[in-house]
Amino acid sequence: MTVPTPTINYADYRALLRRVATQQPEEWTFKSDPLYTRILEHVTPAQGRLFLEQVQGEYAPLWPTIAGLLPDLVYTNDRYGRPETGRFPVLGLVCSPSNMRYLSQALRLLSHAVQMGMTRLHIVELGGGYGGLALYTHRLVHLFPTLTIHAYTIVDLPEAARVQNKMAAALGVPMVAVNGLDALALSWCLERSRAPRFFVSAYAFSEFDAETRAWYEQRVARTCEHGFVIWNFRKGVHGFGPVLGGDVYQFVDAPLWVEPDRPDMYEEGILLVRF
Repeated sequence: MTVPTPTINYADYRALLRRVATQQPEEWTFKSDPLYTRILEHVTPAQGRLFLEQVQGEYAPLWPTIAGLLPDLVYTNDRYGRPETGRFPVLGLVCSPSNMRYLSQALRLLSHAVQMGMTRLHIVELGGGYGGLALYTHRLVHLFPTLTIHAYTIVDLPEAARVQNKMAAALGVPMVAVNGLDALALSWCLERSRAPRFFVSAYAFSEFDAETRAWYEQRVARTCEHGFVIWNFRKGVHGFGPVLGGDVYQFVDAPLWVEPDRPDMYEEGILLVRF
């Protein structure tokens, strides 16, 4: 299979990350750069509050413990990159609203792993942003006593992977990011743990063009026992060369559970796909 060419919608984003990768974390301001927020870190304060309400409702027994963890968690996640912030009065915090999305998604993906009877995880995240979901997942896994994360791999564009590895080193997050367009590096990274693999992709997999999805379907998704995918761009997006996105299809052999994502806040109807 030929290595896919990244579509042009990522060109400015990649150029920004090449520059960011040459800087020290203390110099970073990319989280509030329009070239970055067009792709990531654009959760609004109102949306952040909806994520928070969803967590409070679905994880009510754990909420006191979660609320106690959040001040340090949001400080750590926001420490580098200078993100735009919003107020969350219920917590007494001012932070990037993206923290609440990472909180919600980390809890739900860990819950799904428990539901599937998993105990040892090699989490393989496709499209990892700057590593925020990896941070939250590692910091919250102890809330699920039957689970242990043996390895965490982020698969992404080469420029993003360099920033993710630098961020992880600065924050002490035990993960490795790899260039997903390098077949040998990707194969090595997936084999570095014998724990069962758990596929995670918050928006990225579903937003790729068909050729890129096919590359990661064969090399990543189908190598994982279970998975948790937030599915965006269901109607397809035109204007960037190949059509981006498309509706849910059978991208692994296992049965798919498809439901509206939570909280439901977008007109286009984002889905949660699990297997």
